[in-house]
Amino acid sequence: MSLLCEPQLGKRGLYPTISTKKSGEQVRDMMNLLTYADGSRTALEIAEKFNINLWELMPIVERLKKGSLLIEV
Repeated sequence: MSLLCEPQLGKRGLYPTISTKKSGEQVRDMMNLLTYADGSRTALEIAEKFNINLWELMPIVERLKKGSLLIEV
């Protein structure tokens, strides 16, 4: 799947439903991941780029895969 614009997180149920201190970080991490997940970088490289732990990134990867925004290569 190739998207040429900003992916619609809302219609896929990926935006947090309750606003908390962490909800903004979750959306930022999803958008950062989508920006750099082009098949040329590993999840570890992306996690290091944004200074988050790989085990924190993997649940985001799974959510985006369920929303059909990421595929395994």
